[in-house]
Amino acid sequence: MSAQTHQAHHISEDNDLLRLYDNKPVSIGIDLGSSLLRVGIYDSQDATEIAGTSTAVGYHQESSEESCWEYTQSPEDIILAIYKCFKQLDISSYNVFSCGVSATCSMVIVECEDSSRWCIGDEYSDAVVFWMDNSAIEETKFLNNICDNTILDTLGGSFIPEMGAPKLLKFINKVSNYYTDYVVLDLHRYIALKIMQEYGFAYKGFINKSNPNGVANDGECLGWSDKFYSDILKVPSNIDIGILEDYIPKVSSDITSVSCIDCYSSWFATFPYSKKNTLFIAAGTSSCYLYMKDKTNDKVSTLPNIKGIWGPFTGVIDENHPVYEAGSSCSGKLLEHLFNLHSASTQSMKDDILNIEDYVEFWESKHNKSYHWNIKHVFYYGDLDGNRTPFADPNMRGMFIGESSEASYEDLIDRYFACLEFLAFQSKLLITEFKKLGPVDQLIITGSQAENSRLLNLISLMNDDIRIQIPKENANLMGTKGAALMSIYAKNGKSIIDSLNNTLSDSNNDSFFEVNLGSNKFKTDDSKLRELLNAKFKINIDMAKQQKKYRELINIVTQASD
Repeated sequence: MSAQTHQAHHISEDNDLLRLYDNKPVSIGIDLGSSLLRVGIYDSQDATEIAGTSTAVGYHQESSEESCWEYTQSPEDIILAIYKCFKQLDISSYNVFSCGVSATCSMVIVECEDSSRWCIGDEYSDAVVFWMDNSAIEETKFLNNICDNTILDTLGGSFIPEMGAPKLLKFINKVSNYYTDYVVLDLHRYIALKIMQEYGFAYKGFINKSNPNGVANDGECLGWSDKFYSDILKVPSNIDIGILEDYIPKVSSDITSVSCIDCYSSWFATFPYSKKNTLFIAAGTSSCYLYMKDKTNDKVSTLPNIKGIWGPFTGVIDENHPVYEAGSSCSGKLLEHLFNLHSASTQSMKDDILNIEDYVEFWESKHNKSYHWNIKHVFYYGDLDGNRTPFADPNMRGMFIGESSEASYEDLIDRYFACLEFLAFQSKLLITEFKKLGPVDQLIITGSQAENSRLLNLISLMNDDIRIQIPKENANLMGTKGAALMSIYAKNGKSIIDSLNNTLSDSNNDSFFEVNLGSNKFKTDDSKLRELLNAKFKINIDMAKQQKKYRELINIVTQASD
């Protein structure tokens, strides 16, 4: 069932099953990605999916020079989409036990009434500053200049404009002299707030508590030390970061609600099946790489910082299980960009890729070699929206060597393969960095890119035939399952880390993941193909270095003429 056609599959429409789930506790999982909202209902005893639905939620690219932001979302669109999904699933007919919310690492700005400091005022029409927004350039430079190494090293060496803190500083600089009062929340917390207001689900994540190491998870808005807010951001009195405890509404419901950033909920869904030394990748519009250290088992006293890798974050799970993260801002979006713009693309991206695979399989059987040999002199660097990690450079852009006047179907295939190569090269670059933290024996990959077997084969080949596992369940639904799972453990008074011991019985335990991809992935001489791709990988790294050098040369000229 594709994400686009994933309508509410009401198991409860069957009368027998309706009676079965009349009084049985269920947990709700909510997952808001970059362009799609998914909601699922799960059995609170074994995490089996009962029903699910989805609906599109778009983001806007601002074109007006007067706009403060480049990318925004409407909070009203988001909340109405959730209410729509709840109605489709007939939530009120279930015995709800818990609710988990996951959403992109976006920031929400809400006006509030002077007298109560409570969020009952009108939100801006585009009050969600989308994660993709990179407009806080000057604020990022400021933070990188003023913050000490304790903070910067935890962020891989520097802030980037994607993070919540630079966005928050930009907003502070804009409204610090206003008389209006505001509350700023991370998006997943805002969604939990609106659900609490509408459905009465109890939630405690509004209060801004400092993480043990004083650094917010992924650099988002809540979780910094008091000193960071007062001395560095200089948050004015008319802005609350999170909701003050006195103004949180009282609810009588015993339904527990929890929330987190969306990549973490997808990761949590894999915990009952994760082994040690596993690197997790949530590969959708962007790609997020997550790795956990176990201080207890690894007998680690001090946690390393790796340049170009975010972490350790001690607020995601707990201090004994610090988390590291890296990723690509433009991965799935890279393919969308290609198929949206190329004149030879006439169908949906999914259909185009299926047709390309049919064509390439015929070509490869005819020529008895991999199609990658056909683009051996095509070189593509695909950081279209800047580099998140390891370069932390928002100015990085795409580069293409091998341009011709062709706009044929074959040219579309060549460019598609060049995109896949770049994504595999990025995985090699980041996995190499993660290996500085400890062994990486296998990858678990979820999201839309997990459905692309050719890409998975490439990633495995580029990383010494590393074992890759993907969900046998719909790879796009791990966010909802993980959110529900997180809420089940919270309701039971446990941490999500307990699921590593598989304390929750799951009906899918024995068949959840595919086994590794096997040898001879491309039905050809993989050693020769690996040699070719490793040479192109070195060229890809050089392309990144060269474009940085070109910008520096031009900056010298422009600065001299200013």
